[in-house]
Amino acid sequence: MHNCIVRVVRRGGWSWGANPRGLLDDVLAAMPALIADALAVEVLEGADMVVREPVRVTVPMRISDLTALAQADHYGNRMPGRVAAGLTAALTLAFQDALAERGATSQAPAATHQRAGVAGTAIQVRPPGPATLRLLLAWERDGLLSELLDRLSEPVLAAWHDALVKGWRRPSAAAPDGAELAEALAEGTADMAAGPGSERAGWLRGRLAALTVVATRTGLPPCQPEVLVALEDWLGPPPPSRPGSTSLAEAAPYPTVAPSSPSQATQPGGSPAPDQAASRSPARPPTETRISSALPFLIQVPLARTGWLDTLAVAVEAAKLTDHWPSLAAAIAFKVLSPPEDGWRRSPEDLTTAAAFAGVAGPLAEGALPAGARLLAAPLKAVLGRSLVDGHRPGATVILAVAGKGDGLVLLDGEGLFPIAWADDAAGLASWLHTCADARIILSPGAGAGPAAQGEPGDQDLLGRADLVLAELGRRPALPMNAEPDLERALTLGAGAGLAAIAWTLWGEDEPTDPVLAIDRLASLGATVRHDDERVSVVLPLGARYFDLQRHGLLGEVPEVPWLGGRTIEIVGG
Repeated sequence: MHNCIVRVVRRGGWSWGANPRGLLDDVLAAMPALIADALAVEVLEGADMVVREPVRVTVPMRISDLTALAQADHYGNRMPGRVAAGLTAALTLAFQDALAERGATSQAPAATHQRAGVAGTAIQVRPPGPATLRLLLAWERDGLLSELLDRLSEPVLAAWHDALVKGWRRPSAAAPDGAELAEALAEGTADMAAGPGSERAGWLRGRLAALTVVATRTGLPPCQPEVLVALEDWLGPPPPSRPGSTSLAEAAPYPTVAPSSPSQATQPGGSPAPDQAASRSPARPPTETRISSALPFLIQVPLARTGWLDTLAVAVEAAKLTDHWPSLAAAIAFKVLSPPEDGWRRSPEDLTTAAAFAGVAGPLAEGALPAGARLLAAPLKAVLGRSLVDGHRPGATVILAVAGKGDGLVLLDGEGLFPIAWADDAAGLASWLHTCADARIILSPGAGAGPAAQGEPGDQDLLGRADLVLAELGRRPALPMNAEPDLERALTLGAGAGLAAIAWTLWGEDEPTDPVLAIDRLASLGATVRHDDERVSVVLPLGARYFDLQRHGLLGEVPEVPWLGGRTIEIVGG
């Protein structure tokens, strides 16, 4: 290694501490040995090759971990073991993804997969294990692992467990310490019986939590044979599953190498994938496309900050739906574009915008998704709801509104009308209502009985605006060809939250805001989309709306967008 550039980027908070320069100097002093250890685990022993292009990796860290790293005189025994292992694991995962594309890691796939949406660039399919572990490590780091796992159903837990255990190219070369492994297993399984659902669901939650904590404490990947043997001894064999409860997750094993072309992709059982016709020939999207609305791109900035995009990427990989990325990306775009005629007929302008957003050449043909798509809804709703609840101001109003005839209830934050959660009835929202126990709850007519306080000035106006928000989002179906409503609800919540965040950030200090306000004022903001091998640039016309978005921090980059083959969305003016 001839040159190493370290960038420390603060994503939240306001202080670097008393000695920012000293903090950076100490971090730089500790990094060489940390990188060396990560490369020693990941690079194939005896590999003879030269990597001439820069290798870029990103490792999220808490300020406490950064401080612990900086305070260590040298990397190793002087750093707290948990911090050292966690950083080594995170760096190892990052290097695995970066070096796999260059063939420097062991058992790298020999074939490449030309994904639709990649501008003529063949990229190697990455196994889902590292991405799944990265997300679970982030949940554990934020103290949310147990709560978010509790919100996942048994089929989702089974799919994520399979991805976490099977989706690796190889185990680590490091030998585990028996005492440390046993301590990590005990910590990871302490709360396994607390979650809802069947006995098997609790067993799966315990396994996922234990494997995450083991990786944090020891740096070992979940596919490590010693870890799996110890975990089997600790938790015992899996309890019997309910009939059909894990059929989606166990539809097919994870392949070492994905199909060499999308035309070989099939659903479980061998039938052609629904969007196979659209992806059979992965044509390069136009280098430059004029789109009628930049809203699909704009909402990705706030959604990425909530962790929604990272969760979507992991959920799609765990459900084995990566060949359906064009359809899923287009569905996200359709939630904020104009309502289709007759509930399904899209305008040519919207089809062009959705194709540019998905990174494919038009025309874009909509189709039904396989049954495994229902595995995406629960994780997306859990992560988004948790993020919005964390941002809820104590004591502020929440609204329990009727989504539509027979379409369940939606919980919205009264400030900005952020949609928090959606369920068939009030019982399905009980846990979310519990987290907002200090809030004043107002009910739409027909929402059912419950703790409520109505009659204050402005309540009727607030209820009317909530009904309008749900009606307008409902007029924009993401997946009109799918009968399964749960994923439609999850995408509606995501789009509504992205729109609400934009409206609240831009105009919240001056007037009441909601998602519809963002649609009314920004839907006509067009852009030029430029695709290249590294990024997708969204160039907005210079004007009042552009400068307003820029001034409020709603532009910039969205890195590693999954349906674009890991490329970056860059929103700029020009």
